[in-house]
Amino acid sequence: MLNVLIVEDEVIIALHIQSIVEEMGHSVIGLATNTEEALEYADSQRVDLLLSDVRIEGCRDGIEVAEEIQTEHGCAVILITAYKDQDTIKRALNLELEGYLVKPFDEPQLRKLLHSVAQRHCIG
Repeated sequence: MLNVLIVEDEVIIALHIQSIVEEMGHSVIGLATNTEEALEYADSQRVDLLLSDVRIEGCRDGIEVAEEIQTEHGCAVILITAYKDQDTIKRALNLELEGYLVKPFDEPQLRKLLHSVAQRHCIG
């Protein structure tokens, strides 16, 4: 079972992701809508997987927050974005990503990525 932190400022999308994560038997440790909430959740609970939108409210964007959380907590990261511009993709690829989902993403794609992370987490 993975402890998953979801960072998404669109509540409907966050709740949809949460339902998929929980349906697969994983635990959602928090739904953060901004930079500060994301960092607070990560500092207070074990995070195995961070699912983060690239564009979030706060002093930093989702890529910067994901980089900090991944560096400090060693978690897997899947980025979610509606942006497909080369600069965003290039910045995202500097992280060790499990995946990069472009909105609107399809549910089977998210399930496949979650399954892959869970397999590696349980083995490692």
